[in-house]
Amino acid sequence: MPVFQFSEILASSSSTNYIYVASKAIDWDLTSFFNSLSQQLSWFKLDLHYVYQFTHIVIFNQKNCCQTRMNGNLLIISVVDQYLSVPEIAILTSAMVQTLKDLIIGRYILLVQLSSEPLQLTEINIFV
Repeated sequence: MPVFQFSEILASSSSTNYIYVASKAIDWDLTSFFNSLSQQLSWFKLDLHYVYQFTHIVIFNQKNCCQTRMNGNLLIISVVDQYLSVPEIAILTSAMVQTLKDLIIGRYILLVQLSSEPLQLTEINIFV
């Protein structure tokens, strides 16, 4: 089971499409999702408040529509609140569930959409 509870994490994004706010991606509900507006370099960010060593991260793609929007998105983990000078941990695919099992240290988890497509994410689970 994921270690973090909703109240311990701050979710934010570069933009929000209607009611699909960033917190939808950490609400433990696989029927809800986050969706940004269509813009270049859309991002979704989690602030865990402290630095942790992650054992794995599980990312759930939107199952009802537009799974290819996840293709090429960057997963970035950092101890600083930025993503421009930090290398990506993974380049995501359109798979419904993606599990990353590298031992990584960080406080901020970012997903960055390089194209002008909306960034969408159903759920992200973090294990330490």
